[in-house]
Amino acid sequence: MTRDELRACLKRNDDQKLRANELDDLAVVINAQRAEIEQGLDAIRAERATLETRATRIREFQPKMQAYSQKVQEFNTRMGELSGKTRMTTSEGRAFEQMRKQVPLLEEERKDLNAERDRLLEGYEDSIKAFAIKAKVVEERAAEWNRRKAQHAQDNEDLSAASVDWRRDCADRPYREEDEKAIRAGK
Repeated sequence: MTRDELRACLKRNDDQKLRANELDDLAVVINAQRAEIEQGLDAIRAERATLETRATRIREFQPKMQAYSQKVQEFNTRMGELSGKTRMTTSEGRAFEQMRKQVPLLEEERKDLNAERDRLLEGYEDSIKAFAIKAKVVEERAAEWNRRKAQHAQDNEDLSAASVDWRRDCADRPYREEDEKAIRAGK
């Protein structure tokens, strides 16, 4: 091989070694970040589970409100029927008085249900919004990590292909050792 061909082969080999070292260093960085990415994803999964549990409790509460609404509607219908009468029988009069005594109980039940609803919903929407922001950030970081990991794998494949090309073009070709010494000496 001529001195210029040898110079080109030695440069290609040195460049490949340098690139291999860079890829090894990058692999260490990428692999070190994996635990951090997985930890972030685990935290998002845990927070999602907490929010889903809270959403389940809210859904389970809805039938209580519906039952109360139905109860009040029936109460109002019956009360309207009784109060609309100009003359009541004795049993209707007693029923009317019994129903009037239920008004404070219904009001207390309404207050309790509203308080429970407020406790369940307190900060829920804000939690959902905050979760969405956090999840987006973590998922973007994971996607970026995956992109970098895939690029690293592609770069390794490219380096392997370049190494095969180098072996084909340079490795088995004879050259003079004096030429290599001169090239390494900067001549």
